[in-house]
Amino acid sequence: MIILNAKTTKLVSNSLVVFLSTCLSVSAQNAPTAGKVYAEEQKQSLTYFCTKRANLIDCEFVQTSVRPKLSQTDYEAAVASQLKALEANPKQPLEACEYMNELNSALREERVPNLPDIDPTEYTEALSTKSIEELQDIRLPIETFSAFCENPSKDKYLETIEASLDIATRTCSVSTHTYEQTFTSLNGGNTWVVKQDGPQGPCGITNISRFEIDSSGDFGPFWNYHSQKIITNKDPNASDGFLNCSKLDEDEYLFSWKSITLHMNCDYIEFSIF
Repeated sequence: MIILNAKTTKLVSNSLVVFLSTCLSVSAQNAPTAGKVYAEEQKQSLTYFCTKRANLIDCEFVQTSVRPKLSQTDYEAAVASQLKALEANPKQPLEACEYMNELNSALREERVPNLPDIDPTEYTEALSTKSIEELQDIRLPIETFSAFCENPSKDKYLETIEASLDIATRTCSVSTHTYEQTFTSLNGGNTWVVKQDGPQGPCGITNISRFEIDSSGDFGPFWNYHSQKIITNKDPNASDGFLNCSKLDEDEYLFSWKSITLHMNCDYIEFSIF
């Protein structure tokens, strides 16, 4: 049984007011105004702020993305590439043994490595900011490389590769970018679609992204957001400046107003521009 005293009751009451205020601020009116929507599969969120003018709304978006720094596909490609390099030149990794053995000894003996490219002051300051767990992660690839030097073999080198990629597999990249779009009303105001005067750019991109009303919530209705582009020019020789037009994404992505919790293997966070 939970007994609420006056202080606890006030805290609960205040929390409920904040929750209801938030719900009301993002719930559907005659047009989207402000809120946040989420795409679980893409591990993204969109925060939007919209201003109405006549039969249009001008919206500012902040898109936040969280993704593994190193995907499983990239991990496997990196391992295969380094093993191939080993087969091509088995002696090449051994050239680093003297350097890595000195690093390993210095870390084990808690001293500055006797290496010409390491500044003692910078080295000491850098390590002093690391947690015990971070220091263990730093030591792991160095120790496995030293073990490979003592007993060179493909299996030992594989352990070295895996250890060198370990931190990257436990790192998540977080990025944000902003953009603006103007929407026009359809279906009596239940849908707002991007206003665009014909296909844009060398790939002929038509943006058909839209806000749609969702009445399924207890405090709703709310707005969901559907992101999608149609490519009208898929000429393999044409490009938008980054990707070939034939490779641009035309999939539809649903951003729901329903908040999500993501399970990700993130021991480290890296803020990225991409």
